[in-house]
Amino acid sequence: MDIEIIKKELREINSILINSSIIMECYLFGSILHNSKLANDIDILIIYKCIDNVKYIKKSFLSLSSTYPLHLIFLSYSEEGEFNFIQQQNAEKIF
Repeated sequence: MDIEIIKKELREINSILINSSIIMECYLFGSILHNSKLANDIDILIIYKCIDNVKYIKKSFLSLSSTYPLHLIFLSYSEEGEFNFIQQQNAEKIF
């Protein structure tokens, strides 16, 4: 998997979500960051502000999930603060 192409496609999803006024952040973590050529899936952390938007966010990732095996994790901003997931996983912010 080419990580730069994946990042570009994630940013395209972001542009759609921005137009819908959805507040969220997207991070990559896991094997895709260490050796993208050998990664089995793409681990993505989504930090959301409003739980009502999660369903729409998931739909936004459908086209990408038809091309790549995605593993999506959703956390609210307060949950991420509690678990400190980003730092523990050395996640890379995409948007």
